[in-house]
Amino acid sequence: MSFLLYCIFQNSLDFEIDGLTGVKGQPLALLTHNGLGGVASILSSPQLPLADLATIMTYQRVIDYLHRQQTIIPMRYGCIFDGEGQIVRLLEDRFDEYRTLLEELEGCVEMGIRVLPEDPEKEEKLPLMKKNDPVMPVSNPGEMGRAYLAARKSYYARKNLLVVSEKAVIENILVPFAGVFVRYKAEKSTPMMRNHGASAHMLSLYFLVRRGKVEAFRQVFQALTPHCSAKLLLSGPWAPFNFVVP
Repeated sequence: MSFLLYCIFQNSLDFEIDGLTGVKGQPLALLTHNGLGGVASILSSPQLPLADLATIMTYQRVIDYLHRQQTIIPMRYGCIFDGEGQIVRLLEDRFDEYRTLLEELEGCVEMGIRVLPEDPEKEEKLPLMKKNDPVMPVSNPGEMGRAYLAARKSYYARKNLLVVSEKAVIENILVPFAGVFVRYKAEKSTPMMRNHGASAHMLSLYFLVRRGKVEAFRQVFQALTPHCSAKLLLSGPWAPFNFVVP
């Protein structure tokens, strides 16, 4: 019998899961060991259900419901165990790690800010020789080398400028939020192609915020948005997925 694990929490008699169903409509089970607990559902098949939209939405709904009740360590979708015994052993083997992490996450939620640049420049590409390209005359062999090196220098200069620019954006966003969050993480996504062919690196900032300061966080965001050249998108509060050790 396989189990899908949703979260880990500090054992509490106040945790209510009556009537709550998980993926594929399966009832949830509450497993406890030595002060820690886990919420899981039985899988009708040893294989993980396909991660389609309905399944992920159900999984997220369970995590959100549990997170509203108390501090949890949310698990990424796909944590399957071959029986209750394996989950109990997990709680025992990683007891100290999970207890420490739960203390760090106590009373906190995750807020997210995505930063979309307004007018990203096209990334400069290095010139590459193709099979059918005309060959440069041998009488001037150094011209291609100099052009390539110049393009390479410009390319890395732009890369360095992008890094500096992203750092400045992050710092400008963090300053107004000083004292409102506990920790933050920054993540750069893969480039997105815009309407006119230019690529933009979207920045994702994740903040660990005390539940009591969520409204203050929203107010700071609302005050910051009109003064930022980039487009900012706010999300949350969520379970702190991005502050959990993989």
